[in-house]
Amino acid sequence: MSEQMSEIEPDVDMINQQTFERILDDVLEQDKEGLLEEDIQIICDVYGLHADDDRDDILGFIAENKFYNGAIYDTI
Repeated sequence: MSEQMSEIEPDVDMINQQTFERILDDVLEQDKEGLLEEDIQIICDVYGLHADDDRDDILGFIAENKFYNGAIYDTI
């Protein structure tokens, strides 16, 4: 019986990776639209980063923050 249960368990790592990728895509789109400038500036001030030179790291930080703090996506 337990073998059958393991066959239908979701691949949590894959689901997490797909969710993070969707969040990152959204963050990149929001950046293109200029919607993250205030957040980016705050992160630059707090961590001593440069808005242009460290942009990829900053956007990754924003995406990770949304991922770990409960950005909710429809999985259907």
